[in-house]
Amino acid sequence: MKKIIFIMLIIMTYFNINSFAQSITQSQKDSIIAKLYSDRWSEVYYATRSVVGYQIHEATSLLQNEIWNKNIKSRLAFIQAMFGLEVQNTNYYALALFDSLEFNSYLETDSVEIKLELVLILFQLDNYSKINYLVYRTKFLENNSDHSQIINLWG
Repeated sequence: MKKIIFIMLIIMTYFNINSFAQSITQSQKDSIIAKLYSDRWSEVYYATRSVVGYQIHEATSLLQNEIWNKNIKSRLAFIQAMFGLEVQNTNYYALALFDSLEFNSYLETDSVEIKLELVLILFQLDNYSKINYLVYRTKFLENNSDHSQIINLWG
């Protein structure tokens, strides 16, 4: 009985995702894509969520071409959108952003949190090249008795 319920939930989820992606007009797509050009992080964030939710693949080239013209939080949102759209070069952009955080400091931005988000994306892409950073951060947090980042990372 549990297997039947589980299978039905999977089927219902599949149809909900497909109907979500198909229930948008071209003008709505254009409006969402236009918001990706915004300088306001919150607007970019919600636009990237819509791009993924509606599977707006037309935004792929914009995400790749405009990523380096954005602030650091918007760059992360762009990479998350690329991941959600299964863009082939997501791995490259995630590594490049991670490396840029190693050499640049960004005002009012917690680069550790962004790096951890990027590590999670890379792990989901089967790229474990930044595992040493994760081990380093885990040891750092253990030494400082702050396990909240570790819990958030694996939660």
